[in-house]
Amino acid sequence: MLPSKNLDDRHFEEIVEQAKNAIPKLQPEWGDHRHHDPGITLLEMFAWLTEMQQYYLNRITEKNERKFLQLMGVHPKNQSCATTDVTFFDVSEEAILPEKTRLFAGNLPFETEHSLVLVPASLERVLVHTESGTADVSSSNAHNGVSYFAFGQEPKIGNKIYLGFDRPLPVGKAVSIGLRLFEDYPVPIVPLTPTSLFVPSASLEWEYYGQNDRTQEMGWSPLPRVSDETMNLSFSGRVLIELEGAMKPLMLYPANDRPRFWLCATLRTGRFELAPRMEKIELNTVSVIQRETLSQVWEFDGTDQVDQTIVLASSLSYEGTVEVQCKKGRYWQSGWDLDKPDQADTGAFSYRVSRDPEQGTTMIRFGSAMPEGSRNIRVIAYRSDFAGQRFIGESSGLPHQVFRLNVQSILPETFIIQVARQVEGSPFRVWEDWSLVTDFDRSGPQDRHFMLNDSDGAEIAFGNNEHGAIPERLEGMAGIRIISCQTGQSAKGNVQGSQITRFLPLARQRTTAQVTNPRPASRGSERETIDQAKRRMRMEWKKPQRAVTAEDYEAIALSTPGLRVARAKAIPLYKVGEMGASEQNAAAQMTVVIVPFSDQSTPLPSEGFLRTVRHQLEQRRLLTTEVHVAAPAYIKVTVFATIVVEPAFADKKQIVLQALKQYLTPLNVQDSSTHQGKGWKFGRPVYKSDLYEVLNQIEGVLYVTDLWVSAEGTGIIRDEGGDIQIPLHALVYSGEHVLELVVDRER
Repeated sequence: MLPSKNLDDRHFEEIVEQAKNAIPKLQPEWGDHRHHDPGITLLEMFAWLTEMQQYYLNRITEKNERKFLQLMGVHPKNQSCATTDVTFFDVSEEAILPEKTRLFAGNLPFETEHSLVLVPASLERVLVHTESGTADVSSSNAHNGVSYFAFGQEPKIGNKIYLGFDRPLPVGKAVSIGLRLFEDYPVPIVPLTPTSLFVPSASLEWEYYGQNDRTQEMGWSPLPRVSDETMNLSFSGRVLIELEGAMKPLMLYPANDRPRFWLCATLRTGRFELAPRMEKIELNTVSVIQRETLSQVWEFDGTDQVDQTIVLASSLSYEGTVEVQCKKGRYWQSGWDLDKPDQADTGAFSYRVSRDPEQGTTMIRFGSAMPEGSRNIRVIAYRSDFAGQRFIGESSGLPHQVFRLNVQSILPETFIIQVARQVEGSPFRVWEDWSLVTDFDRSGPQDRHFMLNDSDGAEIAFGNNEHGAIPERLEGMAGIRIISCQTGQSAKGNVQGSQITRFLPLARQRTTAQVTNPRPASRGSERETIDQAKRRMRMEWKKPQRAVTAEDYEAIALSTPGLRVARAKAIPLYKVGEMGASEQNAAAQMTVVIVPFSDQSTPLPSEGFLRTVRHQLEQRRLLTTEVHVAAPAYIKVTVFATIVVEPAFADKKQIVLQALKQYLTPLNVQDSSTHQGKGWKFGRPVYKSDLYEVLNQIEGVLYVTDLWVSAEGTGIIRDEGGDIQIPLHALVYSGEHVLELVVDRER
């Protein structure tokens, strides 16, 4: 550990002496430096204050720093778990893997984040249909590191992608299809947040070829139940489809060697700013997280109906132990399992637990009607090997109790404990939830709070009845227990590809399939240190949180979650009207012009793209400002020039054309690593003098004898000198330049 710097390194006498020594230089006419002088008196007073500040600054502890960070609204981040996708292959028969099925990379556990239906089908053909025809991209899909355009390089309404399988997919079951997009672009996508609104740029329709159960007709039928994590191919993710009827074989060109069973995704509305490039489409794919769930809770609404049934599709509830609670007031009452005679009449209500081996589900049926209420039924499931560890200990009723835990690397966000109480008038002991806090500074004597310290062996601590309540003492009973607990190995979970290959024996009984992770796991990180939190605070404080200045609007627009915004320009007192007309000096108006990242020459945002940016700005604008989010107007500029060149440059017209194209561009893709991608400045006129300069700087060009500029677009004005004035929200792009290269024979 680095030694702490001593901040209290000067004594009072030293400070006074240094100040006196500086007087002749700063104030030569001040000659009396004795104690009776009022100036010396003030100097000594400030020296004393300085020494006191140094003294207290030298005693700032980590607790003080945490409090200072809290004052700034910053809390050190907890550790995060690594995630990746796994794919199952060599599937011989249909099977269901419930949520939280455990997989292993060596001895490192991972859990599936969703249930997965394993199907024995194989994806044999991938076809892309565009206006120019249908292309077979199956070989590109089969090889890692090769990408292809899902709807063509310029997606248009009606373009399709076909997926051909060797056998039909099951009817009435949610089948997972993993879609992995190419995402290594110069402008990265801003990650979505839980509170962000994202409107997809385009919409897709999924269909299957087969018999419709309702109409009994053969043909292409829509898939009404589609769960699309990709947001219409905006991100990588899964698409869950559920067939209503049986798939039927069909022969499609150019995969016409034999009939196959087909799915189809069609681009119906909108447009993509960036054509989706697919790296891989595969069946039997599910996301996993490096985490180990020892105990978990689910909460449900009571219906006051007889035989109310709860179904859980979780490996934890199926393989582990289940108990049920019902909330009454602020307390949770436990029930008893009818299939366990030793628990008879030990709870306030009864229930029966049954398990479906085929579906991997757990069903809980109550013996009587449960009270109607919101989230008043709680199901607790825990692993059998955690049964003894979940009981922490018995309260002594004394202040500042500390209990050691037999669990390490606990994830605080899902950690819940309960404390037992004996309530007057109740024959059964009840349970209360206690809340996790970072400290007891704001806890009162009635607040059921506890602290978790996981830095040097996990332990929990309770208050002293002034700051935080003390758990009630119950003789002969370990009345403090864990009901929700997950552990994670943080950065250790960032394993390489092809490392997750092992099942638990119980999960292996469900399927003989093999599993692997095609890509490395990522996003696992250690708990943030105080120094890291301070650095993050400094960075976050540089980012605008409220849109006041034009620069604020631009920075906030560039950071819109879910989008790749290449450029943004905020224009105060400006409003773009209909048909491209503009209004200047418009009071309380702010127009933000958005250029999406694209490989097109004139990138245009879709309506969904603009709505997403508008929502981002509306949350942060001033109340008195009306914000407009608009697409840029594009002005086509064509240069006509006669250029005198050296003899060796006579056939190098392409170099001149490339220089003009690079100069007259709205977005320089190769130079957009700064995120505010470089390109033509918004509203900047096209000056002939600038074009002369661009041409004259080309090596091999001697001089330009004649130059004329043509422009096409709304709102342009040509002045007397031939320069082109464009609207403030406009950008330019190159037309088909007409150049004549004349060789200077005298050289």
